[in-house]
Amino acid sequence: WDHPYWWMVHTASLMEKMFTIDRSANRLRAGKLYGSKILVVGNGPSAVEGEPFGDVIDTFDEVVRFNNFQTKAAGMSKWVGTKTTVHFSDGVLYPTFTEYHVPNATVMLSLFADTVMVGGSYVLQRGGADLKWKLTTAFLCDPQVDWIQKADIDRLKKALGLKGIKHPTSGLLAIDYFLSQPGVELPIYIHGFDFFMGPKIHYFHENEPLFERLNNNIGVNMHSPYREKQYVEKLIEEGKVCFLKDMPKKK
Repeated sequence: WDHPYWWMVHTASLMEKMFTIDRSANRLRAGKLYGSKILVVGNGPSAVEGEPFGDVIDTFDEVVRFNNFQTKAAGMSKWVGTKTTVHFSDGVLYPTFTEYHVPNATVMLSLFADTVMVGGSYVLQRGGADLKWKLTTAFLCDPQVDWIQKADIDRLKKALGLKGIKHPTSGLLAIDYFLSQPGVELPIYIHGFDFFMGPKIHYFHENEPLFERLNNNIGVNMHSPYREKQYVEKLIEEGKVCFLKDMPKKK
């Protein structure tokens, strides 16, 4: 019984410590945008379908990506570009993996502040399951790592009508986050947002390890794709969001 007790105590201790750390070193927390033009790149299969937008993507001031995104494999940069200024992560803590780490990208944790159970998963998946406790502790206690605030998560849940264990995707949380930031030029552009409507979840499905594929399928059930699709469509009607493919061509 000692091991489960040890993990519970140390997880609670680390989470408590995290909330005492001044996160003002985080670039976004400090309000230091690289510019007003924002692009949020989802991991949906449509990101590598149709017209290649790689060069266009890399012209945006802020390029936001998620979790285990890929730009280098199989010439994907032609479609999804190479630039990444903000890296949102779920509880797997993808930025701590060499293959997913992006130097100088600002790291945001999507749902750490949602509930104690969800927050604990950010500690236990990498620290416990992978036995990377020191790495996890250093990462989560890094003043430059920040997260979406609970009030903003709860507000978005209410807007979507989510109940129980359902919560917003990292993609929608990122859109919502930047819509509330001063100095952002509207519309915010989005690319690769398919709302889990097709047979594949990610555009790099063939390159994902089995564990990540299993994790994807579990994660989808924690969201409400149809409600998020409706919500984004409303934002598009309001002129706040626009798909990259619909961006006016420069003359």
